[in-house]
Amino acid sequence: MNTVSQQLQTQPDSLEKVTALRSLGNAQQQLGDLEQSKENLQQSLEIAQRLQLPLEISLTEFSLGNTARVLGKIEDAITHYENAALVASNPLTKVQAQINQLSLLALNERIAEAQTLIPTIQSQLATVPTTQVGIYARINFARTISKIGNQKNIAEI
Repeated sequence: MNTVSQQLQTQPDSLEKVTALRSLGNAQQQLGDLEQSKENLQQSLEIAQRLQLPLEISLTEFSLGNTARVLGKIEDAITHYENAALVASNPLTKVQAQINQLSLLALNERIAEAQTLIPTIQSQLATVPTTQVGIYARINFARTISKIGNQKNIAEI
């Protein structure tokens, strides 16, 4: 993977380079090479921002959130998920980022912050299609709010 990373460094900034760096970073995260994952994802984000590619910014922020979460950098992960949701044009990406943010808030017993996010997620879930991914998002949301103990909101999903 280092060879791929080195080859990408010589390429001009482009959508393809952003996507390749993000894919490489995601693969490195899966393999446990977290610092290299973070580095490639950060580079992907910087290029996406320079090229003003909102979809790529959102997807890369989401990936950075996942890597930060595995690294145990909870505040960084929450910030990346927040950023991903803010920029996301795709309702599914937006709600998945918000659900991940909610789960970290709940896990860290930041219940008041988590509860303010619940109504936003509920309204967004209404716009998400009932595809397999959309159903998984609903299940993850229900699982997360069950940890908060908010039975009323679970019944409304």
